[in-house]
Amino acid sequence: MKQKVWSLALALVLLLSLALPVVAVTANDARNSVVVVSTLLATDAGNVGFGHGSGFFVSDQYLVTNHHVIEDFEQYGAGELITMTADGATLSGRAKIRVYYDSGNYEEAFLVGSDSRRDVAILRLSGPTDQRVSLQLKIPTDDMVGSTVYAVGFPGLADNIVADATSSWSKNDSTVTSGTISRMVTQSGTGQRNVQIDCDIKHGNSGGPVIDETGAVIGIATWGVSNNNESVNYAVNIEDAMMLMDQYRVPYTMAGESAQIGFAGNLAVIIGIAAAVLIAAVV
Repeated sequence: MKQKVWSLALALVLLLSLALPVVAVTANDARNSVVVVSTLLATDAGNVGFGHGSGFFVSDQYLVTNHHVIEDFEQYGAGELITMTADGATLSGRAKIRVYYDSGNYEEAFLVGSDSRRDVAILRLSGPTDQRVSLQLKIPTDDMVGSTVYAVGFPGLADNIVADATSSWSKNDSTVTSGTISRMVTQSGTGQRNVQIDCDIKHGNSGGPVIDETGAVIGIATWGVSNNNESVNYAVNIEDAMMLMDQYRVPYTMAGESAQIGFAGNLAVIIGIAAAVLIAAVV
């Protein structure tokens, strides 16, 4: 009897060690998940910058951003060596994606997959990083309309010369803008459901997370429409990013009372459970 109890206890401990804790984070905490995503063309005559947006981690190696943040990277060869002529000179170079933890600390990121229609892109680092933490995900629903959300990112206007900001693109330089979910919008023809929000979205916010009050990502800040001093802002439904992550077997964690893990994570849990049962049987 004692052997059976010990075996079950051991198996339970091993299973619990595999479970991911469900931790609610504040909007300020979420800044520790967000980075600057920059694209450039590295040529033999120097680097030519295309622009930057924001991105957020869904695991210690993978992050999410908008497709339009990295579309110049795809347009200029997607990392393949290209040759071009400018002012009569021939230049060779490669497009690159950089993830900045601050202005003096960055690493190259690689494109896993993208969807221009949904405006989503998944990036991968060469290895895990401990310089940022991942956020959990939550699919938005109609009953969330009216609830508070926060947009986190690196809007370019926050660093304008009028404000004379001394930005270093560190996590403390990211901004947090609060608002509410105005409605869920279904696009005609595609059936794609976006999230209309009244958070202020600026250039540079693109690709950053839109989180709920528990810190779970419900969308990706994407674009705004202005007319006669009125503006409407939208976020890509995080479910669209999840479909792309599932396609490429990218791990992610769902928020909830019992944390659920994306495709790759499920496989790890299954293996872990099998190992725990085997050890218990041997004991």
